Amino acid sequence: MSEDTVSIEAEWLLKRLEGIENLLADIRTRAAEGVFNQPAHQEEGGSPFVRKIRQTDRRTNNPTEINIHVIEWMKKGMQPASADDSWAWAFTTDQEGLLRSETRLLVQEIERYKVVEIDGYEITLGGRDKNLLNRKKIKAKKDAKD
Repeated sequence: MSEDTVSIEAEWLLKRLEGIENLLADIRTRAAEGVFNQPAHQEEGGSPFVRKIRQTDRRTNNPTEINIHVIEWMKKGMQPASADDSWAWAFTTDQEGLLRSETRLLVQEIERYKVVEIDGYEITLGGRDKNLLNRKKIKAKKDAKD
């Protein structure tokens, strides 16, 4: 009898494990926020089993675990962007479609708040598949003069 063997490409397996880790990180984040423990919100005539999660417009305080300066920001023409550029973009996922580790928490915050302000930038999701980050420098508000 010949011995049956199974070969698994290590790189493929590591990418799949990373995807599972991303999923678990998302579940842990949502559990820590109490999303799974919130009571159901019943609208008039609605089912008590359907929970409506209301999202705020934007998050203005910077979560310390998010560092936007490690993200590879680009400007038009796929040129590297600098901190002085008024607008830049970055991919949220790698070539396999998995969230990049440096964008994972930021994407989660944007999905929750729609707009996140960090270090003088307004950051949103964009692109047809919401797989791009858009970074826009926040202009200083001028005092209204009467």
